Amino acid sequence: MSGSGLATLAVFSHLYMHEGISKQELIGVFTVIVAAILIGFFRLDTIAKAPSLSALYIYLPVVCGSYLLLWLLFRRQTNIVGIVIAGFAGALGGFVPLFQKVSISPRGLSQPLLHFHFRSESPITTLLQKGADLLSNPWALAWIMASLLSMVVMQFAYRRGKAIQLIPAFAANTIAIPVVGGIVAFQERLHPVQWIGVALIITGVFLLTLKTSYTIHPSKRTQ
Repeated sequence: MSGSGLATLAVFSHLYMHEGISKQELIGVFTVIVAAILIGFFRLDTIAKAPSLSALYIYLPVVCGSYLLLWLLFRRQTNIVGIVIAGFAGALGGFVPLFQKVSISPRGLSQPLLHFHFRSESPITTLLQKGADLLSNPWALAWIMASLLSMVVMQFAYRRGKAIQLIPAFAANTIAIPVVGGIVAFQERLHPVQWIGVALIITGVFLLTLKTSYTIHPSKRTQ
């Protein structure tokens, strides 16, 4: 679902935001779309296993640290830094489903920060109980924080690049990070076609990053 809006974005940015789009960028966008479809429609049935929190504790700082380093290295490369920042924002968003999955697992539910209990039962107290359980779950707080940080970081990207480049980079990471995280933290296995999808995501982002000389410009409006 993360890649489903990319085709609409391409049309919107071209016709309404008046952004020039190169053929290479269009190929990159649709490569990410195809990758999202392949990852979504193919899967292997696996037995659900308890999450490996230690692996997640390593995976998160490695991904975030890598993007922060790239941001620092390419901070003066105006044609690249926006895509790097958008990828970082997408990576933070990609951790949301991983933290959500941990938060509803037996291990995640067994580690609340606080314990709340209402003596009487009613629709209102039931709703309050669920809200209290959510706020006392450290992993639920983690995915809420990751979601907010993702939106904040993306605002920095919008100031440094075109939407046709930024959104696919964001979406590609939103797709790839939880897919790889499922392997790292939940011992999931990928279908061979899904591995092709992961490779296509990398290819699509690479195409969006490279400079091109030929650009399709939206027709100028007549006065």
